[in-house]
Amino acid sequence: MEAPLRPVPLLLALGGPERQDLPGDVDAQVLGEVQSRLTVPLGHGSRTFRLGALGIFHALEVARQLLARRECDGCLVAAADSLVGHNALHWLERQDRLKTESNSDGVIPSEAAAALWVTRAGTRTPSVMDILGVGLAEELSVGKQDAANLAEGLAQALRLALAESRLALRDVDFRVGDVTGERTAFMEVSTAFARLFREPRPFFPLWLPAEILGDVGAALPACMLVLTAVGMAHGYAPGRSAALFASSQGPGRAACVVAAPQRGG
Repeated sequence: MEAPLRPVPLLLALGGPERQDLPGDVDAQVLGEVQSRLTVPLGHGSRTFRLGALGIFHALEVARQLLARRECDGCLVAAADSLVGHNALHWLERQDRLKTESNSDGVIPSEAAAALWVTRAGTRTPSVMDILGVGLAEELSVGKQDAANLAEGLAQALRLALAESRLALRDVDFRVGDVTGERTAFMEVSTAFARLFREPRPFFPLWLPAEILGDVGAALPACMLVLTAVGMAHGYAPGRSAALFASSQGPGRAACVVAAPQRGG
């Protein structure tokens, strides 16, 4: 007889502290609402991450720690966000970030939620994707008046993720990013990868899920992970390894390297 699963921790990414449209206690509200709808208690270590696009990456790091200490058999790493509410739209408009007829350099707001079941490597449960490395860094130029964004933070996050995965950039088949349409974000990504290239690479596919989903805020990196896993599993992804990256509205930058599971011979 199989032993029953222990309570599952929920690690939930939500909109960041810059989101003036969200109540200050939204994290407690959401976690309490989730628990109230369940018939079993959430596992030890359940928490929210009000870090915007970086939330999922920090959640993966916490999941790794919980699993390494064998405090659980698996973690539910999830994200949910919406930018289509009245207050959210006004917040975007006040920052001149809303795409309109008079502002082409803005985002198309949307909403989404996504979740991943994360377990230790080597478990009997078949894996659809392996997370090989995670990197977290900061872009120190953010917030400094008249300072150019040198993309050193994003480049460092990618370096750390590649180092942990024991892969070089040339070994990675494609990229998946959280760019949502703003010109400065495209420029930062281009500069970051230019810092990492050590040899010519005429073709390096870049997936931008926001082209289809719109800007779904903190949920976008979770959607990126799910879409990458599904693309690899169904064979239409441009390869079997990918570098995913995301940037917060502040200095935080994050990346991870993922790969399709090795098939048994």
